[in-house]
Amino acid sequence: MTPLLAAVFASVALQSYRGVPEPPVNVLVVDNILAEFLAGPANPFTAAAATEALSIIVGLLDTSSPDNGHKEVGAAVRAAIKSLGEALLETQVENAPPVQLVSQNLNISLERRDVGAATASPFACPTVNGQETLARVPRAVIGSEGEIGAVMWTSAGDVHGADAVVNMSLVGPATSFTLYTAQTEELEVKDSPEPVMLSLSLSPESKKHAVRDAETLECRYFEEELGEWSTEGP
Repeated sequence: MTPLLAAVFASVALQSYRGVPEPPVNVLVVDNILAEFLAGPANPFTAAAATEALSIIVGLLDTSSPDNGHKEVGAAVRAAIKSLGEALLETQVENAPPVQLVSQNLNISLERRDVGAATASPFACPTVNGQETLARVPRAVIGSEGEIGAVMWTSAGDVHGADAVVNMSLVGPATSFTLYTAQTEELEVKDSPEPVMLSLSLSPESKKHAVRDAETLECRYFEEELGEWSTEGP
């Protein structure tokens, strides 16, 4: 049993205990698909199946509330996406076209670039609402690396399950962006004189709603150690 399956079972059991109908998801099938992909060798075909499987769980989370195991399942989903992205990134060739895995609730984009290509144009990932999220990486962030990898994903709902912030709701797809070294180890981004610039998509309805109701649009990132959304720079 993978951590994802264990977390989903815990969530389903808790819902059943509280009298909430179990979700129409065969988590064993989902888990088997993920286990098959992670057993390797990784390829875009098995990765697409794994992405579809994770999309089912993300769709389940989108209709869940934080008090029924959302946090545990969300953490397991993020870990599964990370494992999937890293396994597939290992197979990628420098400056080859990006691999994009598209599903109803989850999109993943990954690629490897040399330094020149990495700074020449932004990394991109399609969002579930038909738009695009962009990440522009400055030279200062790359440091002495001769090649970097990038994994970006967007989801239809909140896969973090953080404690609710009063009067706050998501107005665009949640986005994750991670840089890697040539050895597929996470590249630490810290104290850079130049920031990584992220362009996040918002639906026209969200913008109109904010103006009409005098609401404020904010960018927040999820602080893993604290388990909450923050406005402080990471």
